[in-house]
Amino acid sequence: MEYREEFLVAPRAKLLTCRIEKVANSVLADIMCSVNKEPRGAKLEVRGTHRPFNITNFEVGCYWWTASPNYIALSDQQLRSALEDPLWTRALFFRDPLERFLSAFLSKCGLGDSDGEFMCRKVFPHLVEAAGGSIGVSFADAAAAVSRPDWEWRRGQEMNHFRPQAHFCNGTLWYPSQHYNIVVQIESSRPSSFIKGAAVMLRRAGVDPQTQPAFRRHFLPTQPDADGPAPAQDHTTDAASSMLHYYDTLVTRNALRAYGEDYRALGIPVPAWAVRLAGRDYVSLLGLPMVRAAI
Repeated sequence: MEYREEFLVAPRAKLLTCRIEKVANSVLADIMCSVNKEPRGAKLEVRGTHRPFNITNFEVGCYWWTASPNYIALSDQQLRSALEDPLWTRALFFRDPLERFLSAFLSKCGLGDSDGEFMCRKVFPHLVEAAGGSIGVSFADAAAAVSRPDWEWRRGQEMNHFRPQAHFCNGTLWYPSQHYNIVVQIESSRPSSFIKGAAVMLRRAGVDPQTQPAFRRHFLPTQPDADGPAPAQDHTTDAASSMLHYYDTLVTRNALRAYGEDYRALGIPVPAWAVRLAGRDYVSLLGLPMVRAAI
């Protein structure tokens, strides 16, 4: 099976997730690795300090790749079986494509991450060269670049942060309900969307999130009850309030051309704010679903 590294698996718990960069990838990898360590015969070992490029993995022996099928020697046949067996919990977490694109740009070309300069140069070498450094690359130029007909979505660690979600996990994001029994959209304006989704995933797999070390480390300090009220910082304001700082009509149209297949694959509507910016006729021309209020 191709691109096996894009899945995370915990065979004992019969748990599988699709691993997509810029979709809580590091946290999910941490949780899945931690689940693989159950039942623990020894005391929980955690790192005292976080290291660059490893800021979320708190448990000794856990990194973003340690729950991949390749690392734990899961065969192709076993992986295919996991993708079809109704006894397995298969979870998909995804983000709004325009929000994810902006997140990738800010972390890699806005130097939000320590590896940003390196990553941005790999993805947009000509833009970085022309700007004299990744910090000089504009979001508008990045959106124009990925929307070009000759743009190539290469696989690889750097491009994966920008690659459409529909390209991940062997095409299983097309009609996701046919491949996953838990499908959760992570909304930045509602952190509880991920917290509650991760708790549901673990419970279905027979793992108690309240006692799972990685889940507790990432979520319980701010959310004592994953099924209870949203945490205080869970703002419910329109995402357009932050997106409009970076998106205008041209940038939105370019981004929709680049990531339109994500909306079609996942069956989610283009946000109302993006429809207003791009124009409903333009969104319709692209064949993308729209929220009812925007049609």
